Amino acid sequence: MKDKLITKTHFSGIPLLIKQSRNICLVILIFIGMVSCKCGKYIDFEDLTISTKYNVGDVFISNNIMIKVLPFEWGNGDWTHDGYCEVIDRGFAGSGNELWVNNVNLGFYCDKLPVRTELAFGEYGGNLNIQVNQTFKNFQDFHDIYGQTYSGVHIAGTNGLGNDKGTLKLNGMMGLFDFMEEGKFYLVIGGQELAIDNIKLNY
Repeated sequence: MKDKLITKTHFSGIPLLIKQSRNICLVILIFIGMVSCKCGKYIDFEDLTISTKYNVGDVFISNNIMIKVLPFEWGNGDWTHDGYCEVIDRGFAGSGNELWVNNVNLGFYCDKLPVRTELAFGEYGGNLNIQVNQTFKNFQDFHDIYGQTYSGVHIAGTNGLGNDKGTLKLNGMMGLFDFMEEGKFYLVIGGQELAIDNIKLNY
């Protein structure tokens, strides 16, 4: 590219070189901007220790994202504080480290709020909870909420019919909300026999 520009200046002079240099800079800046728009964060829990258990009220950090273990609502409407979250490596949702969520919710907090969140899951029994913005849902299988829009966030995914692995996709601006006076979170999700892995946040 450099040789081509220099050759042209032999015929058209320095102004052409300056003009084309500016065009190249503009293209580079546009490209950088496009890359920046697609930036995000990936949470794979590989920085956690296998077999570590977290109980309701515990807070831990993974990939610089704060996660708090929260109470869980059963299918009958009763709440429990007796569950736990454990770091496992059994391929229930993804590969490598993943979180086994047993009768708890997990609250995720980050300073920069995403407009798209995607995660891998494995659901193997019981009911599920989710809250985005101001909408809380208690449901049986992820497939039950596909196609719904809660507080401006559209829910989509794959599989999620029960006793399977799939992908959950949340599209829309997600803000911080209070959850049972346990703190502020941008996403709360949990289950009775649920595995979570490979969370992708896009800004």
